[in-house]
Order: sequence, then structure tokens, then C-alpha cells
Amino acid sequence: MRRLNFKKLFILSAIFFGLALDSVGQTIPEEQVTVIAPYNPSISKAQKINSLPANETNANSKFQLDYSTNPKLISTTFSLKELKAAQYLSPKNPQSKQNVVRVGAGLYTTPLAELSLNGKLKKDFTLGLHLRHLSSKASVDDFAYSGFSNNNVDFSVKKTGINSLLAVSVFYQRDAFHYYGFRPGNFPVFVNLDSLTKQRFSDAGFRIKLQKAQNAKKEQFEIDGAYRYFQDNFLNSENLINISGNYQRPFEFLGIKKQFVGLNSNTEIAITNWENFTQKQGVDVALANLSQQFFHGKTDLNLFYSLQYDRFNLEIGGGLSVGLDSSSTIKIYPNIELRANIIKNVLDTYMLFDGGLISQSYYSLSRENPFVNAFLPLNYSSRDFRLKAGLKANILGQVDVHLWGSKEKISDKLFFVSDTNGFFANQFSLIYDDIELLQIGGNVTVNMGKASAGMELNYQKYTLAVEAQAWYQPQLKGRLSADYWLYDNVKLSMDLKGQSIVWAKVGENSYQIDPWVDLSIGGNYYFKTDLHAFVQINNVLSKKYEIWYNYPVKGFGAMLGISYAF
Repeated sequence: MRRLNFKKLFILSAIFFGLALDSVGQTIPEEQVTVIAPYNPSISKAQKINSLPANETNANSKFQLDYSTNPKLISTTFSLKELKAAQYLSPKNPQSKQNVVRVGAGLYTTPLAELSLNGKLKKDFTLGLHLRHLSSKASVDDFAYSGFSNNNVDFSVKKTGINSLLAVSVFYQRDAFHYYGFRPGNFPVFVNLDSLTKQRFSDAGFRIKLQKAQNAKKEQFEIDGAYRYFQDNFLNSENLINISGNYQRPFEFLGIKKQFVGLNSNTEIAITNWENFTQKQGVDVALANLSQQFFHGKTDLNLFYSLQYDRFNLEIGGGLSVGLDSSSTIKIYPNIELRANIIKNVLDTYMLFDGGLISQSYYSLSRENPFVNAFLPLNYSSRDFRLKAGLKANILGQVDVHLWGSKEKISDKLFFVSDTNGFFANQFSLIYDDIELLQIGGNVTVNMGKASAGMELNYQKYTLAVEAQAWYQPQLKGRLSADYWLYDNVKLSMDLKGQSIVWAKVGENSYQIDPWVDLSIGGNYYFKTDLHAFVQINNVLSKKYEIWYNYPVKGFGAMLGISYAF
């Protein structure tokens, strides 16, 4: 690996950061720096099935395009993972370089600048720096100004040992955007729209990870910690602390060697401070009773026994979840998981039965819906149980298939609804309801050398105790992605996604939001191994569909850029 020239690193960082500070705010991916290689096509076998795959979850996820000019992300309650296709094997297979600079420009004054630097001080000590800026003045006709700006700085160091890992990273993220979901023509011209509609999220903190790799005759442990300070444009803020740990010890009983006992723990603490109630012109009774500071969070403890025998893996345990606010919420949940490798490296099946307490925060809600109002009573949601089963198959090393279904019951599941108390009624509040949820999903990825593709489809059906609809939850959502190497130095890509109708609640009324389909296409042209140009066209059909009520996305968008690896 090429040693990093720190003089170059310092000069490039100073120039980039100086330019970034000239712009308004940003959104940053919360992850360690990823080495970005230049044109390095190679066929990787279709992902082999792990005989002991990780626990399946239905975590929230979002569709996100790297250079999108749409200021709205799409959220869903089921997992729609990014489909990353393998590249075509070319005789031009250079050594991957560790540093990348990328710049681009798009319609509606949309600049992009990104810098990734990675270096090795010693054989076991590496560091990385990632800087990114993306902004746009894109607006939607007849609606308020919807420009946005995202800036990100992430610095990480990692030290590896024979059986250990220590990683530390610090980050800063700044996202600036506008509550543009209203028509200015309906309001007096003397209103200062910018001061009332502009929002800015600042997010700074650090993450630390300590891990001791498993040894067949010794225990394994892992500790993860993180702290972040989150603040909005109206001085509402949140301090968040997360500490999780895992301990596992092997033992032998009745001649069976691969048996383990262990403990998983996770603590989430949030201290939310509401400083500026003038952001909200109307405050309902429940919000008026909120204190200026709210301490909340949860602690999870899970004891488990695990048995690995031949191609079978059984884990049995139980979890205790304790709420950390004055409500003294205490819940006990099962945790049972069975996995079987039916045909080695070809077919896996799994089944799990679990539950858990879900603690919300201003930060987590703003990641899912940036237009949420800051002043929210934050309740716990309880996944009383979840039963999930599925299978994973690998066909001829080229096709991966994952099919699954689940049934779960959640008490106090949150839904976003329009907050009608504000001046423009263009922010969102929360309501809670007890629900039962049926989900069926599947994804298929295909690798055929020069071409690769992936498809994902999910169905969900809600049964609610009180509410008329599962607000903003589509019954059907899907995605199709594909890559094709037209030549050794030309790659084309396509991404098609869409969802069925959703329902929005505005006061006592409900409105249907139409189904939509969004097509994006792109391409890369490699001048040489370390230099290539890219183009991305978003929303080719120029559909101004809505994800949240009264927030249409921008239509057609395009960006051109260049990337250089060194």
C-alpha cells in the first residue's frame, strides 16, 4: 500500500475545508472512511452464504443517491439495502490507490466536492480523512425555496493486533435546508420566510471500538462507544451517549465443543434541551407541559446460550429492557434464533423470535424525517414480539436469493402526521398506536461478468388499534438496479425505485399520496486507471412526486464530474 504524503494531505485538507466553510451546512454518512479504488474491475463470486449469518433486522433505511438534487430522502420501516454489483473483469487490473478527490457540478447550481485520504503509519496503524460538500439551489415551482447544503468531516485511526482491533473516529456534520412545504403566495409578502423556514442541523462527536477477536480456547469481547452533540438552528439540542458490549465464552459439555455463553448489553442515553419555543407559533396542551430538559433512553441486557453443531446454530436467550426516564418502563423479551445450512454454500434457512424496547430521540427522528418539529413528547415503543423466517440461496455462484417473512406486534408504534399548529403547517409531529405488522420480502442479485443486477421487493400490511391508516407507510415498495460494462473503460448504471400509495394525516383529515416511480441513470468513463469522468441523471421521468405531504421532490436533475485517485 502506498504511504501517505502528509504534506500533501495537509495542503489538500486546508484548501478543501476553507472552500467548504464558505458554503451553508451538510449531511454526512455516519461511517468510517471507505477506501475508494479507481477503475479496478474484477469479478467477485456471488456472495457466499454465511453458515452463521448475522441477526436479521427490519431497521429503518432510506433510498439515497450520491448526487441527488432532491432535498428529501425516502424512509421506510423495512430494509431496502443498496445493491452493489460486481465489476467486469478486465486485463487492466491496477493496484488500488488509497486517496481520491472528486468534484462535480449539476443543474440548479449543485456543486459536489469530496476528498478521501488514507494512509499507513505502521504495518498495524492506519488513518483516514474524509471531507465532503454537496449543496443545491434546486426549488420546486410554486413552493417555498428548497435549497440545501451538506458538509461532512470524518477523521479515523485504527490499530490492529493479532487478535485485537482498536478504532477511533471523530466527525462533524452540518445539514442546512428549508421547510419548503407551503405556497408563499398564500401568505403576506412582509413575512421573513428565510428566518421562519431555514433549518440547520449540526452534529459532532466521536466513536470508539475495542474488539478482541475470537480464539477457539478463549473468550471474545467487544466494546463500542459513541458520543454526539446535536443542535438545530433554533438552539434546541441533544446530548447522546451510546455504549454497547458483547462478551462470549466457549465451553465443552457432553463432548460438544462449540458451545458458548455470553452477555450482550446496550445503553442509549439522550438529554434533550428545548431552548426556543418561538420556533412554534402554536403549542398544544401536551407540549406546553414539557419541561425544558428531558432525560431519556434505555438499557438492554441479553443473556444467551449458543450451540454450533455441524451445520446448525441455535441461540437461546432472554432480554431485559429498562427505560431510563421517570416512567420506569421495564420489559422482558425472548431471543431465540435457529439457523441451518441445508446445502453447504448453497442454501441456508433461519428463524428467529425476539422483541425489544425502542427509544426515540430528536436526532433519530430528524434522520428519518428532517421536517419533524423539535418539540415532541418522546415515548417508548415496544416490539412485544417478532417472528421471522427466511432462506438464502446461492445458485451457481452467480445468483443470490433472499426470501423472508415476518409477523410482529408493536405497542406505541410512532407515525408522522402534519403539525397544524405552526404558522405554515409545514412540519410534522408524532402520534402513537398499537399495531400488528405482517411483512413479506425478497431480493435477488445476479452477476454475469460484464453485467450485474439486483431486485428487491417488500410487502407490508398493518393492523391498527385506533388510527384509520398506517400514515406514510406504503403497502408495496421495490427497487431494481443494474450495472453494465459496455467497454473495459465504460460502465453504465441504472436505478429504478417506487412505492404504492400512502396516506397522510393533516388535522382531522386524511389525504392520499399517489404512487410513484423514479428512474435514475448514470455512467463512468475511465480515461486511465486513476482518472475517470462520471455523469448521473436523477428522476429521468421528471415526476414531482411527494414523499411527505406537501413536499414534492424536484424533477429532472443531472450532474457531471471527474474523479482522480492518487
